[in-house]
Amino acid sequence: MAENMSCISHNDRNAIVACAKCGVGLCNECESNSVFRSDNNQANCKRCNYEQATASVRKLESDLCEIGADIKGERNNLRFLLVTLSFGLIALLVSLIMGSAGLGFVFMWLLLGFGFFIFCIIFGTAKRIIQGDDSFGTKIWSLTIGPFIFGPVFVPREIFKHLKGIRESKKLFCEYEKLLEDYNVIVSKLEADENQ
Repeated sequence: MAENMSCISHNDRNAIVACAKCGVGLCNECESNSVFRSDNNQANCKRCNYEQATASVRKLESDLCEIGADIKGERNNLRFLLVTLSFGLIALLVSLIMGSAGLGFVFMWLLLGFGFFIFCIIFGTAKRIIQGDDSFGTKIWSLTIGPFIFGPVFVPREIFKHLKGIRESKKLFCEYEKLLEDYNVIVSKLEADENQ
């Protein structure tokens, strides 16, 4: 424990516990003011609290950058899919106006399939298919005929998937921003305490 030790911050006081990280003595006040604690609820000294808070700030800032990049990627994917869907619907509308609904439907289907094929190539799905464990025939099917047959089904599905991904990422981003704000307050408080 902290027998015969003085508090690291208050030399005139006896330590009642040792810091969970570095082992220096902590008095009753320092123990009760500890921001971070070990798994067994043992307090940290001011320096270890500060180090843990600044490490948490750096980690949260890094995580926020990653989440921001994820949101940007999801938005880019969504834009591409929306443009693809728009071209397919325009083709169908023009064909309906001109009186050839069947041809318009086929043209829309092919445009959506081609758009999904390009989406697979640009956004990495093709790479995952090639590197996967599927047979050669399955890979050829998935990269050539499959998108044209299933593209019109997958484009709307992918649009909803990316909308959901953006919503979830934004929610996480807001939560991390709040945490970052809280940790910055802790760091400021610890710095102010250290300067006194």
